[in-house]
Order: sequence, then structure tokens, then C-alpha cells
Amino acid sequence: MLWLHALDRLVSTPVEGTDEPFFPFWSPDSRAIAFFMRGKLWRTDLNGASPTAICDAPEGRGGSWGRGDVIIFTPSFGGPVFQVPAGGGTPRPVSKVPAAAAYLSDRWPSFLPDGKHFLYLNSPYGTFAENNEIHFASLDGTDKVVLRGGFFVPLYAAGRLVAVRHGSLLAWNFDVSSGKVTGDPVRVVDNSGVDDEKLVLRGLMVA
Repeated sequence: MLWLHALDRLVSTPVEGTDEPFFPFWSPDSRAIAFFMRGKLWRTDLNGASPTAICDAPEGRGGSWGRGDVIIFTPSFGGPVFQVPAGGGTPRPVSKVPAAAAYLSDRWPSFLPDGKHFLYLNSPYGTFAENNEIHFASLDGTDKVVLRGGFFVPLYAAGRLVAVRHGSLLAWNFDVSSGKVTGDPVRVVDNSGVDDEKLVLRGLMVA
């Protein structure tokens, strides 16, 4: 189950109706959580209501909830990032992977503060991680490569782009308007928790 824990309290509380969920992410106002469960993307409002399904997501690989109740997410191992209304609807692709190129995986999308641009990881699934690319994209279809190499789980935090590489969490100065990184990366922490298949950072959530 999902559990909530306030930093000023000692007790955690379970979120009812969340049975074996994974990859949760907050709504912009922190009043709801979206997550993957049983082959679908779900949302639950933190007012005691039961979770509701948003759309199909058989093998979810990350999502982010932006302004205007727009969610971007990756529903499966191969293929592009999609967007869908947070209230439910038909998903449509917003990244550049061709429909026929199932061996490519656009995953771990993360909105930037303007609610229009986002970061995501393009991973040639089944190939060497050094072929990965971090992309800077927008809902209107613009898209460019920011970094190439063995990076995983790109996120934005307080003027920095952060990502995992070779088990270390790195941070670069990042211009959210142009999508450019500047300067050398700062090593934030080593020995980040990883998954044997893909170096997935466990439990990192940044404001």
C-alpha cells in the first residue's frame, strides 16, 4: 500500500485502496496522488475517497502531474511518453519515439515548473546504458537532447538537473527556459539504491 508520512509527525497512515501500487507521484496541489496498479494508471484524492482508474498502463514506467490537471506518463517498457487528463480520457503521445520503434523506451517523465516543459529519459531498451539520453521536451512537441550517457531518472530540483549515473546522484546547473546544463556536475551522494536491470533510484522525490 501507499503510506503517508508528515515530517512533523511520528505516525504514518496508509492510503486505502492502494493494493500493490508503484511509482507514485503527487498532484501539483498535493491533494491527490497518481500511481500505477494492476495494469492501469490510477489517482486517489486524499479526502478518503476510493482510487479511480485514469487509463490503461500495463507496465508503467514513471509519470508526472502538471498544471491544468495534465498527467504525462509512460504506460509500458517500449514506446513514447503520453499525456492524459488527470480525470481520465484517451492518452496521446507527446515524445518522439516512432510507433514502430518498440525497442526504444521514453520513460521517467518529470514536469518542469512552468507545467509545459518536461524532462524524460530515452533508453534504447536492451542495449548498453551509455546510449541513454536525457531529453528536454514540451507538450507542444519541441524536443532536444540535454545529456547523453549512462544516466537514469532525470529530475529537476531548485535550479538543478539531477540524475543517477554509475550509482552516484549528480546535479548540474540547469536553465529551465532553454534546457541547457552548465558547468561540471556536483556529486550529491554515492551508492544510490539501484535495480539490477536498470539503475533506478529508489524513493527520490524532490520539490
